[in-house]
Amino acid sequence: MTTRIPQNEMTILADGVARIDPLYSVLRRLFRSQMQAALAVGALHALVWIVLSLIVQKELQKPGAITLLDFRNDAFGWFQWVLLVPVLWYFYRWLPEGVTNALMRLCRNGVIDFRQSGKNRQSDDPPDYRVPALLADLSGVLARPLWTWLSVATATIIVLGQYFVHRPSELGASFLSAWYATRWSVYVLEPLTGINGYVCAQFAIRTIVSTLELRRYFSKSELKHVFLLHPDGGGGLGQLGRLSMQVALFSVFIGFWAVGITLYPVAYGYGGPNFSIAVLTVYALYAVLVPSTLLAILWPAHMAMKRYKYWRLHLLSLQIQELLESLLLQTRIETRTTTEAVENLGKLRGFYQLTKDIPEWPLSLPDFGRFGGFAALPAITGLVSFALDFAKSWPF
Repeated sequence: MTTRIPQNEMTILADGVARIDPLYSVLRRLFRSQMQAALAVGALHALVWIVLSLIVQKELQKPGAITLLDFRNDAFGWFQWVLLVPVLWYFYRWLPEGVTNALMRLCRNGVIDFRQSGKNRQSDDPPDYRVPALLADLSGVLARPLWTWLSVATATIIVLGQYFVHRPSELGASFLSAWYATRWSVYVLEPLTGINGYVCAQFAIRTIVSTLELRRYFSKSELKHVFLLHPDGGGGLGQLGRLSMQVALFSVFIGFWAVGITLYPVAYGYGGPNFSIAVLTVYALYAVLVPSTLLAILWPAHMAMKRYKYWRLHLLSLQIQELLESLLLQTRIETRTTTEAVENLGKLRGFYQLTKDIPEWPLSLPDFGRFGGFAALPAITGLVSFALDFAKSWPF
């Protein structure tokens, strides 16, 4: 069961976001894919960091008490600017299109209702332009200018915190990053911090808003179909499960960030693993965000699938009970009629057993196994590092 979908509906969320987010609009024009945007942004950050480090190192050739960390001996810098920043920008560029593709797949599979709505029709759209109700509602919520102003405010707070809180602590440390070695290098860092803070805030807001809208939909709406057997392994909703795992994947990278901070001193011989309160807080954030972001969409979809299955089983149980009651209330046994009724009862029971096999989770076990294995890596690495450090300091 498939539904043909107009091409202009494939970009409805991205178009709505682009109207209120100038940075996202520029990224869409410059890069056709999320990977291109992530690689370009990562390369730009790395280039700025390397050039700045070389200039600062040349300026500060006088011996001093502070050891300067530039790109050649700053493992955490590599981890942050070459890995985490591209990952952040990838998810920022990907989310609107990722949500759209997932919902379109559910429409094509005939799982959710493809009702038409002109609620968010723009004045310059063609007269026959209509969008699916769920996508129209979601696009309208994501396209509010409030989210842009909130992201700008968040970025401003991050920049002020970087300058007035983090910078003084860096200046008092034994190892000083090249970013903080001169005043002009700080002025280069702050705009980068602000832009990345804005991107992070926009991604977080879109994730939360999209999740809340999808939860509302699956909590109140009934599914058209949940397939007993479907190639996606999730009853026709497998793409929704993959969307949930992709969103949760960003939380997994927070765990890898914690691992990077933990092992950074070990990698360069500055001491043992870093298990400060701040690092443990990042681990706690990872431990909370991974399951919460994974289940935020999965759980309401799971409950909708359970409701679908329950009512199908309930209808079959009513038919089985009605047929059984008619047999029990017969005052005289008629061989032919009774035999047919018993055969029908067996068929209904077989249908009931088949219906019990309808999946209740919108994901396949192989997909979830791969995600679970990858998501557990930061926790395993952190625990092993903690155990080894504890064993090293054990007095016996």
